[in-house]
Amino acid sequence: MIDKSAFCKKFGIDSVELEKLDLDWNDMQAIALDHSRRAPELEIAAKAVVGHLEKCVAVHSLRWRVKDAEHLLDKIVRKARAKPEQKITIENYKSEITDLFGVRALHLFKSDWRAIHQLILKTWHLVENHKPIAYIRDGDEKKSFDENQCSVEIHARDYRSVHYEIQFAPTKEVAIAEIQVRTLFEEGWSEIDHRITYPNNADDPLLSGYLRIFNLLAGASDQMATYIGHLKRELDQLKVAARAKDMEAKKAIEELERIQKQLGAATNENKQLEEIVNSLKRSSGNNFMTIGDLGNIFGSTSTASGSTANLTGYQPRITLGSNSLFAGTKTCSKCGAPLPTNTQLIFKMCPKCNTTYV
Repeated sequence: MIDKSAFCKKFGIDSVELEKLDLDWNDMQAIALDHSRRAPELEIAAKAVVGHLEKCVAVHSLRWRVKDAEHLLDKIVRKARAKPEQKITIENYKSEITDLFGVRALHLFKSDWRAIHQLILKTWHLVENHKPIAYIRDGDEKKSFDENQCSVEIHARDYRSVHYEIQFAPTKEVAIAEIQVRTLFEEGWSEIDHRITYPNNADDPLLSGYLRIFNLLAGASDQMATYIGHLKRELDQLKVAARAKDMEAKKAIEELERIQKQLGAATNENKQLEEIVNSLKRSSGNNFMTIGDLGNIFGSTSTASGSTANLTGYQPRITLGSNSLFAGTKTCSKCGAPLPTNTQLIFKMCPKCNTTYV
């Protein structure tokens, strides 16, 4: 049971005000008791929602909570102040209070919100006639929220966050949950603002002034984080392009080295070929001299040693030109038959006895 006096003191509520708002304390106690009874089921539901949101890589971290009974009653009082005609009872509080359990999804960069937004809409049905509400500061960019069918509201206290009211059915009884999505910087500001101003300092001009400055810094930090994210992506692309250029240069260098080696091998082969050709030229020159010498030698019917050539057993096969090497020979020395003159053959045979002469 919640003590009425302690409750009013804690939340700055005048007990007389409860009567003016037509809030019966016994009815409020019944609501608090029923909600406390359902709390374990709501915890299970909250963890299930967290499990789904964990699948999104854009989510940096997740927090969840089941609203405690005292804060539930405080919210009923605040709703009664805002809309006195709206009566909240034990029968309808489950649908009228849409954050009996809630999940907070935090992300690093402003642009990460889209991925989380798409996952929420894909996974759950929103409460009927409730579009996602994007709370922004006056002057904030709202194009992205408009493009994704969010209801954009400028918050009086510069609060920034996107709120979703989803229908969740962990049991036969459908539960309504609130999912809040915001950046880490927005979360930091929100937590400090809530701690400083809640529940009785919301209108303090000095605190409000400093919190507005803090809010500006938080927004600037988000913009800086977004810029850094874009800068990193650009640098990553430049690094990829640089690595590709390095690979191309490396391949080009390897190809040049390969060609250089081939040219070096070809140069060595050319040198070897030149040496072979020169050797052949030298050898050929010597052969030509030998043939010339043979012509002179055979012209004088002598060998290189000066002795008379008397070679037998060779058929005439080698042609040397138009000058006869046997111009001085007249008849066969064996049978006396005349021998041919003006022959172009190194070796010749006697046409009568087939004796071979040089």
